[in-house]
Amino acid sequence: MDEIQRRAFMKGAAIGALAFTIGDADVMLTPRQARAQGAALRSLTADQAATLDAMGETLVPGAKEAGITHFVDQQISIPPQEALLEAHKRAPRFGLLRQ
Repeated sequence: MDEIQRRAFMKGAAIGALAFTIGDADVMLTPRQARAQGAALRSLTADQAATLDAMGETLVPGAKEAGITHFVDQQISIPPQEALLEAHKRAPRFGLLRQ
């Protein structure tokens, strides 16, 4: 990630914005805005998205509207070292990753 992209990422992360694709352009949006604008999902299928929305809504009312599916999809579609979730660092402690 070059310095300009890193600066834009840090500025966006401070306000909860992440990179989403709208049309052919990458834009900084919150997951809620990405959902409202119909940002295309990068990794999840429609069925997976529906399941995640339902699970999220069951656990935390309002999660679907807040854009849980767009947040998770964005996070799993980027390199692990750039993800806010950083699950790759925690998983080995629980024996979930094989090396």
